[in-house]
Amino acid sequence: MIRRSARVLLMGWLFQFKQMSRSSFDSLLAVLWPLFFATVAFFMFRAGGKPDALVYASLGSAVMGIWTATSVAAGSALQRERWYGTLELLVAAPTHFSLVLLPVGLATATVGTYCMASTLLWGRLVFGIRLTIE
Repeated sequence: MIRRSARVLLMGWLFQFKQMSRSSFDSLLAVLWPLFFATVAFFMFRAGGKPDALVYASLGSAVMGIWTATSVAAGSALQRERWYGTLELLVAAPTHFSLVLLPVGLATATVGTYCMASTLLWGRLVFGIRLTIE
């Protein structure tokens, strides 16, 4: 039973991740928006004059990238299932519905993790923001 559930989760995650990477909107959202958020936050906080605020701006833009990528991609994944007419079939499937929805969340969380990493890396490489863990 656990092996079957793990297989459903893994294959569902892989399918959703491939589906999201085929969508030009989701790909553009995941690649450009985090960089846009980081750049805007940098210019806003650079005008303020406090260098410590840049770390918080970088973290804030990373969270905005995660939230945007995750919420938009998950919503569009469910909407896509509705358009294809397969959402009803997924609800009626013999597999528990949480095992059907969880891969969507995991795939969007994977993209959100990329958004966070790319935002922090962009801030470090382009703007020289040092993120220290104390």
